[in-house]
Amino acid sequence: MKPDSGRHTGSCTLADAKVNVLALLGSTAGARGSAQVMVDNVNNAKKALGAAGLSYTEGMLEHIELANKPGALAELAGRLAKKGINIDCAYATMPKGAKKAVGIPHARPSPAWR
Repeated sequence: MKPDSGRHTGSCTLADAKVNVLALLGSTAGARGSAQVMVDNVNNAKKALGAAGLSYTEGMLEHIELANKPGALAELAGRLAKKGINIDCAYATMPKGAKKAVGIPHARPSPAWR
């Protein structure tokens, strides 16, 4: 992505629509880029992105808290696996000294379980 390209696309579009970005995961591949965004107002975000001519897809996220200990993520992944659920990606944060991590996984049923 070109420097400041986000300024002229989704980030300003959402800001202008008074949509707060709660979590963000951006990536690039060559000259192309994408962003996974969690917002506080999905309807306003969809309207703003559509009006700006920006493509998007909608998915479900789940907000969870994990204990700040080794193996906490592995335990969660194991519970989801037993239910036939794959984690496509996850956002997480762990402030220094915190007792719990905040995670927002994007999950879907495993094709093998359908």
